[in-house]
Amino acid sequence: MRLGQTETYGTVEDLLKEAEMVVFWSADPECTSGSYSAFEGTARRQWLRDLGIEIVHIDPYYNHTAALLGGKWFAPKPGTDTAMALAIAYVWITEGLYDKRFVAERSVGFEPWRDYVLGREDGVPKTPEWQEPETGIPAKDVRALARQWGSKKTYLGAGGWGNGHGGACRSATGIQWARALACLLAMQGMGRPGVNYGHLQWGTPVDLHFYFPGYADGGMSGDLEGTGMPISLYQRMPQLPTFNPSTQKVPRLRIPEAILEGRTEGYPWNGKTIEGQFQKFSYPAPGHSPIRMFYKYGGASIGTMSETNRYVRAYRSENLEFVVNQSIWFEGEAKFADVLLPACTQFERWDISEFGGTGGYALHGQTQMNHRIVLMQHKCIEPLGESKSDWQIFLELSHRLGLGAYYSEGMTELDWVKRLFDASDLPKHIAWKDFLKKGYFVVPAPAEHARDPVALRWFYEGRKKDVPEPHPLPGDYGRQFLEGLQTQSGKFEFECSSLKRFDPRRSGAPADREVSAFLGRHADQGTLRTLPAAAHLAALALQLPHALRRQAERGERHCRAPGVRERLLLLGRPDQRAGRGRARHRGARPRQTLQRPRRGGLRRAPDRAAPARGGARLRVLRGL
Repeated sequence: MRLGQTETYGTVEDLLKEAEMVVFWSADPECTSGSYSAFEGTARRQWLRDLGIEIVHIDPYYNHTAALLGGKWFAPKPGTDTAMALAIAYVWITEGLYDKRFVAERSVGFEPWRDYVLGREDGVPKTPEWQEPETGIPAKDVRALARQWGSKKTYLGAGGWGNGHGGACRSATGIQWARALACLLAMQGMGRPGVNYGHLQWGTPVDLHFYFPGYADGGMSGDLEGTGMPISLYQRMPQLPTFNPSTQKVPRLRIPEAILEGRTEGYPWNGKTIEGQFQKFSYPAPGHSPIRMFYKYGGASIGTMSETNRYVRAYRSENLEFVVNQSIWFEGEAKFADVLLPACTQFERWDISEFGGTGGYALHGQTQMNHRIVLMQHKCIEPLGESKSDWQIFLELSHRLGLGAYYSEGMTELDWVKRLFDASDLPKHIAWKDFLKKGYFVVPAPAEHARDPVALRWFYEGRKKDVPEPHPLPGDYGRQFLEGLQTQSGKFEFECSSLKRFDPRRSGAPADREVSAFLGRHADQGTLRTLPAAAHLAALALQLPHALRRQAERGERHCRAPGVRERLLLLGRPDQRAGRGRARHRGARPRQTLQRPRRGGLRRAPDRAAPARGGARLRVLRGL
C-alpha cells in the first residue's frame, strides 16, 4: 500500500512553522515532482526563502531545484552518499548532537550501528576525513554540515518525493543510502516539531476524508488481489470479481532472465505486510508453462529498469515466440512487437480522475496538491485512425473469448464512469449532470481544527497511531493495534530484526554498511563494479563522446567505455543494425537517425526499412 514512502500528513505546515533548515538529498522536485502533481510544490518551496529557512542540496549535479532556490550545494561522487551520511553520523555521535532520549526509548540496535560508525567493529572510524577521498567532499565541509544539521530543527527531503524515490537509491549501493538516511533522521528524533521527512512536495492540509478512488485502486478491474480495491472501493462499488488462477509471477526487473535463461528467483515487493518481503518466488513455478507470449500493456521497461539491454536481448530471443504491445505511441518497446494494438489518448475516450491520486501504490498522494480536484475527462473526438480505447480493446478480446458480458457487465465506458462517480463522495456535493457540464469539482478544504495530525508525531510522543490511513494491517503490528512502527520490535531498528531472522548469518551486523561505489576511491585499484545503466551514466558521460566518434569512424556496432564491463548497445548505421524489432508500423513517419557528416555539424538521414521480429513486418491488428 506504500512504495517505500513514509507517511506525509501535515508536514507542509509543520515544516513552514517549525523547521530551521531543509536538506534536499538526491532530490530535484522541480524536475521530478512527485507523482502526477506537476509544479504544485514550486510555490511552497519558494516560501523557504521568504521565511529565512536554510537550504542544503546534496546532489552530484547542480540541479533545477538548487538553481531555483539557492542555498549550500554539496556534490558527492555518484553512489558515494552512504559514506557522507556515515561521516555525519560520526560527528553527531562523538559530539553528542543527536536525540538521545528518542534513540533510547524509540529505537533498538543503536549500539552495534554506533560501534560500526566509530570503527570499533572493523577498525575504520567513519570520520569526515575517511569519507573525503570516497565522496570528494572536503572533511571540513561535512563536519560543518553535520554540526549545523545537528543543532537545528531540520527536515530531510530524501528523493524527488521528499519521503522516498530518490535517484541515489537506484544504484548498486542505493539500499545502503536509503538505510543511512533513515538512521540519520531517527538520530534527530523523527516526528518531533520541525524534524521529519519532506521538502514541501507532499503533506498539504487537504481533505483526505472525501473519498474518490485513485490510481491502482481497482476501478473496473474487479481485481481484489493486485490492486487497492479491497481497501475501500469494493465495498462502495461491488462488481464481478477477477481472480488469476495462475500463481506464476515474474517481477518486471527479472523478466529478461526468465525469458533468456528459463529460470529466475527473488523476493518481489509486497505492499501488504513486512513479512511479505521475504516470500520468495521461483520461476518457472511447479506445473506451469514457461513464458512463450508477452503481452505488454502500459509503461516501458526499457525506460525505467536497470541494464535495459537485457530486455532487448529478451525480445530478440527465440524463447519468446510472440509479443503483443498495446500502446498509444510507436516508441520504446512497441518497436519489438509482432502485433501492435494501437490505443487512443485520453482525449478520445471517457474517463474520470483526480490530480495526484496515486491510490493503491502510494496512499493519499493527493497531499501533493494545493487543492483536491476531480476531473471529468470528456471524450473530445473519436479515436484517430484504427486506434481504440484500452477498455474497448479489452472488451473486443473478451468477446472473442466468450467473456464480453462478464468483462463489461453489460455497460458502456461512460456507464463505468458514472458508476465510479456514484461510488465516490461526489454525489454528496454535485449532481451527475452538473458534473458532466462543469467538468470538474474542487473538494472543499477542511477547517483548521479538522486538519490531519502531523506524520510520525504520534510515534515521537509515544501515542497510538492517529493518522488517517488503513495500514499497517492489524496483524502486522508487533505489539497492540496502532502501537509502534511496522517492525517486529515496534520501534525504529538501526539493526533490522526481520533481516536477522531471515538470514541468521547477518546476526550482529548493522543495518547499514558503506559499500564502495563505482566512482569511489577504489576505482584506481582495479575493483570496478558493473552497475545498472542508470548508475554508470555519469562515468560514461566523459567517455561516450569519444567512443561515439571512434565508432562512427570505424563503423562498429559496439564500443566499450574504459572500466565498463557491459557492452553498450548503440544504434549504428541502419544497414548495421540487427533486423528484429526495427520495423515500422503502417503509416508511421520514417525514423530519423543522426549520422556523423563528413564536414562538421549533424545531418538527418532517413532510416531504411527493416524486418520485424522473426523477419516479418510488424502488423497493426485491425478490426477489433
